[in-house]
Amino acid sequence: MAERFTPEVESGSREPIKPLRIKDEEPGGLLGFLVWWRKRGGVFWWTTILVVLTIGTTVGVLVPVARTMGHFDFRPEPDVTAKAEVYNATVSPAVLDALKGVIADVATDLDETIETKEDSLETAPNQGEARASLKELRNLKEAIEEAATEVDEGVVPPVAFDTLNRAIEAAEADNEIVSPMVFDALKNVTEDVTIEVTGASFSPGDRLFFTIAHENIGGSEAGAVTVNIHLPDELTATSVQPGTPACSQAGKLERFAGKTAGEITGEPGGTMKCLLGTRVAQARGDIILEAEVGDVAEGDTLDVNVWLTSYRTVESVAKDEFTWKNNCTSLTLVAGSGGTSTANTLECSMLGLIAQSIVVKSEPASPAPGEPITITTSFENLPVVEEGEEESIVIDIRLPNELTANTLQQYNDDKAITEEEDVTCSHPSQLEEFTREAKGQITNVPGGTLTCVVGSRSQGAEGRVRLNTSVANVASGSTINVDVCARREQDATAAPGNCRELAVLVQEPEQ
Repeated sequence: MAERFTPEVESGSREPIKPLRIKDEEPGGLLGFLVWWRKRGGVFWWTTILVVLTIGTTVGVLVPVARTMGHFDFRPEPDVTAKAEVYNATVSPAVLDALKGVIADVATDLDETIETKEDSLETAPNQGEARASLKELRNLKEAIEEAATEVDEGVVPPVAFDTLNRAIEAAEADNEIVSPMVFDALKNVTEDVTIEVTGASFSPGDRLFFTIAHENIGGSEAGAVTVNIHLPDELTATSVQPGTPACSQAGKLERFAGKTAGEITGEPGGTMKCLLGTRVAQARGDIILEAEVGDVAEGDTLDVNVWLTSYRTVESVAKDEFTWKNNCTSLTLVAGSGGTSTANTLECSMLGLIAQSIVVKSEPASPAPGEPITITTSFENLPVVEEGEEESIVIDIRLPNELTANTLQQYNDDKAITEEEDVTCSHPSQLEEFTREAKGQITNVPGGTLTCVVGSRSQGAEGRVRLNTSVANVASGSTINVDVCARREQDATAAPGNCRELAVLVQEPEQ
């Protein structure tokens, strides 16, 4: 075998040249990642895919739950606004008579126009357009007949007013619908009606329609939105759209609930609660409340207050109810022929108390002379729609000299307050000034004032004070009056409009 030639390395010469090896260059970027991924093998692939799917599924399940609890929701907050307008459906007799004649003339002309179009329907060049036009005329004729029925009852409700404007628009688009004379009369009487129904002047017996336009101008949904419309005692609600159970006239202490929605009670004043449910961003709608005016005098001022509440989430997990502070509306009406209406967007005080929520009852309702009776005063914290800071509220229960206070029990949200230091009610003597720091005890003296500091409690929180008293030996048939007033803590006296009176008739039991 031939020997391999090995060159000798001379002393002091350079080292032999090694064979050149070319290193494989790895590509970078996405291509490099794919090459790296391919070299890992099938086990690595499937493990990675399962891990990614597990993480994605966990996030997909937990994030919606967290959002219902108010977390991981980076959208803008919801912001529901309300705008209130008033419409008086009662017009003067002269305008009403003119309107009846015009509506009859419009109905007659519409009948003739519909009959003519029906006869020429088969020869019309565009059958689809002719049929659509005929359908619109028939719908307008039905609306005119409904408006005539309302006008015959002496009122022009918003629906009838809209029908008049629809007839004008239709006549302007097609001058063959009604005659020129009827069209001019329709325009003139509609202008007269517009002046009267939007002038906001009102008198006893008038029917007012309040339109509450609401809209979620925020960037996310608002859950469990409730529109609250508080009427003064001079107004009595007669109808509302949408009707119950979406809207109901809550009792003095009844918190609105869809399953036990109350209907319109027919009692003066009160609060109409309309549960709108979840309102997505940009959702809008209208609530139309009809009310009848009671006894008012020229120049009397009536305030219709509107406020909105909501829950921050829409699923089963919900946060506390809250009020948008800048989304309360106060609609002020002035009675009389020159009356006006003014709508103001004010800041809501969540911790105020509307005096109309106070209820005073006696048990028994008609005690016998000398019989012990229990006076129960209930109240609910609601927003006060007015400018100013949130204030602590005080409830005063003024007893006549015929009643002597014995014991009392205070409740918050139907839970009895058992700890003496938590009781915020006291019954100082008639000459002793009440102070929060040194609450007086029950004094067994006739008369006096029981004072309860409600303080700054959350909206919707209910309270109740039960006072056990004894009736003096008064003559049967006598009436004992108990006055209950709400005031701000720093005010010495309450305004007369913030007081309620309970008249207790004392009489011998029937044998």
